[in-house]
Amino acid sequence: MEDYLEKREEKEAKQTKEDKNKLDKDRRQGEEMRDRAMDRLAQTKKRTEKDEPRKKRQKTNDILEYLREAAERETRLRQGELEEKKKRKDAATATQLRDQQQLQMQQHQQHQ
Repeated sequence: MEDYLEKREEKEAKQTKEDKNKLDKDRRQGEEMRDRAMDRLAQTKKRTEKDEPRKKRQKTNDILEYLREAAERETRLRQGELEEKKKRKDAATATQLRDQQQLQMQQHQQHQ
């Protein structure tokens, strides 16, 4: 029984050391990855600051001009749609009138 307990304690001690070593190794890897990421971030930040000046905010006039142009485009589009709708309606009315006249002529010819 004592041998069993000794082996068990050795095994637990060995397991604890392995777990501790693994945790240390994971911690070191995490720190290295964090350091590399921060280095990359710092390099990227430096590169972008040198290459491009900071963008300025758009002026209110630019925004208003864009909105005006968008409204004009929308109005032109809407007018075109309305004209097309009117043409279709006129064509349908003309077709209906023509069909009605033909029907009247046929009825008139049948009565003679």
